[in-house]
Amino acid sequence: MEQNTVTIIVAVITALGSVVVALIGWLAKRGVDYLDMKTSVLDDASQLAKKEALKNRIVEVVTIATKATMQTFVDELKAKSADGKLTPEERKEAFSKTYATALGILRTEGIEVGKELLGTTIEAVVGSLNGVPKNLPKGGEQPQPVPVG
Repeated sequence: MEQNTVTIIVAVITALGSVVVALIGWLAKRGVDYLDMKTSVLDDASQLAKKEALKNRIVEVVTIATKATMQTFVDELKAKSADGKLTPEERKEAFSKTYATALGILRTEGIEVGKELLGTTIEAVVGSLNGVPKNLPKGGEQPQPVPVG
C-alpha cells in the first residue's frame, strides 16, 4: 500500500505542479496585458499633452504675429483712413501679412501646421483682440488665406 500511496502522491504533486505552472502563465499574461493597457493610456496622454502644447504654441505665435501686424500695418492704415476703418482689400492684406509672419515663425521652429488651421486661428485671435467673439468675422467680411511661399 505504501508504494501505491507514494505513486498517488507523486501523481497529485505532478498534476498540481502543472496547474501551478498554468496559473503562473495565466497571471503573467494578465500582468503583461495590464501593463500594455497602462502604457497605452500613458502614450495616449503623452500624445494629447504634446498636441495641446503644440496648439498653445500656434496660438501664441499667431497672437504675436497679429499684434505685430496691428501695430505696424493696421494702425497706420486706420490712421490714414477717413473713417478709421480698413477696406476689405486692406483687411485681406493685413490677414496675408499676419499669415506670412506666423507661418514664417512656425516654419523656423519646425512646426508643421495646416494652412486652414492657421487661417482659422488668425481669425479667432484677431476677433479676441478686437473684442469680437471667436470665429465671427468682423463686418461680414471673411478674409481668405493667401498662399505663401
